[in-house]
Amino acid sequence: MAWNPKLGQCKNLKGLILNNKHLSGGIPIELFNCSNLEWISLTSNELIVEITPEFGLLTKLAVLQLGNNSLTGEIPAELAKIVMTETLSEITLTDQNKFSFIKDGTPQPLLQLLLNDNVEIKKVVIKALQKPSSLPGNGLRIIKEGVIATIMHLAISTTHHQAKAE
Repeated sequence: MAWNPKLGQCKNLKGLILNNKHLSGGIPIELFNCSNLEWISLTSNELIVEITPEFGLLTKLAVLQLGNNSLTGEIPAELAKIVMTETLSEITLTDQNKFSFIKDGTPQPLLQLLLNDNVEIKKVVIKALQKPSSLPGNGLRIIKEGVIATIMHLAISTTHHQAKAE
């Protein structure tokens, strides 16, 4: 089976499941134009997949299944951070997890994601940061870590840019 050359025109495509379709070669570059993709499953084909930085363009991607193919390269760090942050924002944390989250310095990498231009990513980061802040004692630690200051700066700069645009 060959890739459809019009694949990259599917801007609203959310899921792509082509398991066991005897696809061969690499993933076409046009796939990365499908910026709304949340799910890609291409297992059990004959693909030679190089994990390239272009995968980082798929910022909404939550599931990437490429098993039983030949894979090379590394998952882009930015994509890995986004997927891990989305997972963190959705799971239930015990009080011990919440305490460890702050104690081990996890908020700092999340703060770096706040610099991303994607508003949806910023919302997920804020949601992920809210979870540990509900534990008494973590609030003060979060303030000391600079999380609140960073969020306030972000809010002020966003409001300033919006007012300037109007």
